[in-house]
Amino acid sequence: MESPLKEKFDKTFTPRRIFSQSPQKSFEDLKRPRSLIKVNLFQKLKLQEYMKKLDISPSPIRCKNPFAIKEDEIYSPSPRKNKIFYIDPREPCIEELIDSMLSNRQSPLRKDTNVCAKSLDPKLTNSFLKEMVHIAKHGIKKKITLDLLNNHAKASEAEEFWNNHISGKAAVRWDVFQESFIRFLILSINTSQGYIRKLNWEAFFSKLYESISISDESFSLWPRIISYPNTLICRGKLVRCDDWKIFVETGAFKSTLLSCISNDCHFIKDLWQGNNFTYACGTQYKGQWNSYLREGQGTLTFPSGEIFQGIFFNGLRHGFGIFEGNGYYYKGDWDNDQIHGFGTMNYPNGSTFTGEWEHENPRNGTLKWADGIYTGELNTYCLQGQGKLITIDGDIKKGTWVRGKLNGNGEIKLKNGHRYSGIFVDDYLDGKGALETEEFFVEGWFKKSKPHGFATKKWYNGDIYEGFFLKGKPNGKGCLKNDNGDIYKGDYIRGKLNGKGEFTNNDGVKYEGEFVDHLFHGRGVLKFIFTENKCIYKGEFREGKFHGKGQLKIENIGDYFGDWVAGVKDGAGTLTLHKMTYKGKFVNDIVHGNGSIYFYDGSYYTGEWIEGIPHGRGEALDSDNNWFSGLFINSKPLLKNPLNDEIFEELAIFKKQTENIAKIEVIKI
Repeated sequence: MESPLKEKFDKTFTPRRIFSQSPQKSFEDLKRPRSLIKVNLFQKLKLQEYMKKLDISPSPIRCKNPFAIKEDEIYSPSPRKNKIFYIDPREPCIEELIDSMLSNRQSPLRKDTNVCAKSLDPKLTNSFLKEMVHIAKHGIKKKITLDLLNNHAKASEAEEFWNNHISGKAAVRWDVFQESFIRFLILSINTSQGYIRKLNWEAFFSKLYESISISDESFSLWPRIISYPNTLICRGKLVRCDDWKIFVETGAFKSTLLSCISNDCHFIKDLWQGNNFTYACGTQYKGQWNSYLREGQGTLTFPSGEIFQGIFFNGLRHGFGIFEGNGYYYKGDWDNDQIHGFGTMNYPNGSTFTGEWEHENPRNGTLKWADGIYTGELNTYCLQGQGKLITIDGDIKKGTWVRGKLNGNGEIKLKNGHRYSGIFVDDYLDGKGALETEEFFVEGWFKKSKPHGFATKKWYNGDIYEGFFLKGKPNGKGCLKNDNGDIYKGDYIRGKLNGKGEFTNNDGVKYEGEFVDHLFHGRGVLKFIFTENKCIYKGEFREGKFHGKGQLKIENIGDYFGDWVAGVKDGAGTLTLHKMTYKGKFVNDIVHGNGSIYFYDGSYYTGEWIEGIPHGRGEALDSDNNWFSGLFINSKPLLKNPLNDEIFEELAIFKKQTENIAKIEVIKI
């Protein structure tokens, strides 16, 4: 096909024709044929149509026609008669080759028009519309052609070529790209005509490889959930559709073809050496072919050392095959050049995965690595779905996995015997569940794998706690029942009794009042049995003992009201016993200091006491109204006195009774 420039030059620009015309006519009219004028008229109508869609009325003086197929400055001859154009005879041939590849226009180079890519009509893109608005408002300083639309059309044609003859994917490995490209040329283009037969195809694909191929290191075959560095596997150089479109659009495709024309003839089929083929990237294939595509049994060796042995279909790895390289070994199914189906992958560190694959990602199977074994569903090496994990420490986790952690219903059984079951969030029991250990069983609500909220805790020794928890410890209202019959109802804080509550046991002990750190502390009422007599204490407690003001009543014995220190009478108080009452000082549960005792018969002693007996200065009155005042030594007057013996007997009974009720042991929980 001849160049439009050459055809135009032959028809319009000859010196004889120019100087034979009348000088009154314009030189531009002389060199413009009628057919070209008609074309320009059609282009102006087309321009008006687009301007109408844009609602723009451009100035016909300032705005040139942007729909011109060729710019006059480039393709029209110089008005100087001695100027002679040089036309590269190879260029029309290469242009015809590109047109026959990327468009559906009729071409003598095309063998089968049905195989060629369909051309796309220029579309009104946003960039084109903005450019036209700018032209309408401001005019132009240089001539505008259809380059904007032509470039869009070229890019669209290149994309259509890619989709129809290379791949439906946005990027493919270089060997797939080159194989599809060569197959299209052999089956659809006559490469044995004109200068095309002198194209050095080996050099062309080498330059094309250097221009548009990119490295691919984005594919990882190692689980991200495991604490090992990601190991990358290289699949060779890639070619992207976007890079191919830019390569065509910028004219680099044409210039590369021109640079590869040599003086010798080259045939594209010479690239094969029997059943062997070496691609520009260095990848080698040895095996069976069908219609210039790898099909059947074959071996593909990548430049980085990886080797694939197996079945090919339509140029791609498809069927059963073995992939080996960089420490990886895969044996199993392939689909459309990807690991897909059932197979086993061995990793450089000894880890393996056996099971179902989906587009190079494991989906369901058994994953073994240094830290354990997982059997179940996965998503891109992240544990996802139903599965079971056994760690190297012996821990077992099973249930629903999301992003490598248990989320939802599941169960964790640790090596130490602890067993968690219920609702999990990020590997922690969070929600309703149960915890079982060697000592107890907890059922209720959890947070971070600890009881949190209402739950029931049962010890295997028979103890039961039912109530609220906070971070694994009883906190709030609760009830504790021990196997020995002890029952506590009340408030817990940080796992201990704190606040108001009630405690009872089988021994008849009952306490109602305040607690601090599991001890009676504050005001309360304690009922208990002492020497087979019922006792009741009302008053203040401190650290589980009577402390402060309080009253103790002992059935059949008496009662005491006064000061207490650490569980004993200490300070001022009143002790009422059978037929006697003492008012005075106590020290360490013993009458000591100043005090008075009154007996039922009217006798009394008032004075100093030492360790429960009168000793020191005092006075006494017996039942016969005999009175004495003076010094007492060991409960008896130092001097001769009129007191009868009965009062001294009563003082001895008082001392013995106070010793019997001294140092009452307070019940501890």
